[in-house]
Amino acid sequence: MSTGVVHSVRADTMAGAANLRLKGARVHFRRKIRYNLRERFGRSEVVRSLQTRERRTAAARALMVWLQVERVFETVLQEPTLRREQIDRLLENAAADIAWADEIRLARNGSIFDHHGSPPLDADALVLESEAQTWRKELARNDVSSIQGMAHRCADRMGLNIRPGSVDERLIGRALLKLLAENAEQTAETLRREVYPFLHSRELDHDDLDPEISEATSPPDLSRGDVFPYCIANEASDADAMVEIKAKFASKEPAAAEHE
Repeated sequence: MSTGVVHSVRADTMAGAANLRLKGARVHFRRKIRYNLRERFGRSEVVRSLQTRERRTAAARALMVWLQVERVFETVLQEPTLRREQIDRLLENAAADIAWADEIRLARNGSIFDHHGSPPLDADALVLESEAQTWRKELARNDVSSIQGMAHRCADRMGLNIRPGSVDERLIGRALLKLLAENAEQTAETLRREVYPFLHSRELDHDDLDPEISEATSPPDLSRGDVFPYCIANEASDADAMVEIKAKFASKEPAAAEHE
């Protein structure tokens, strides 16, 4: 039988003498809780009675308690610390930030997207749908690396301490990916359903135009040397201006014929 502090435990065990203390008639197991888990456990140390004061029995039981505590630590680390209400509030803030950033781009450029050359009419929707598809693929792979920075910025604004690689980080990342994908899909749908039909309705209808105006807005006849800049006329909004420009070029044709 041993009296006093248990001074030694087998070297191949994870529990050492520092984890064992004799308290009254029983040896107790003591282990510090990991720093990043203390807030969740509400304490800084685990203390368990080993129900013995015999050294070898205490050492064997200490090993079992160590393993049990380690499993608890690992399980807790795999559980999120965030509540659903916190995620909902974080998403509300993120959605407001996205809307505000869009407003700034619209106020600055008049368009969220910068297309060079002659993009298709639904270029904006195509870009949005492509981005949404990318985010959906990342969701399927549970890959939040592309959104990691945004996740931590959103968490920091709410005073949340999120560890890199944690379940909390993945929860926030997945929520943000869904938000971005859904926002892009809804915006693309709105463009196709409301904006583009409106733009189509504003286009000139050749069948309803005066024949002279209709001719002015028709493609040029290159076989007769027509150099009228059709691309400019086609984009003009004032039909009278297009006729005027067309007439200016047409007036040069008789003079050219007389010269011949």
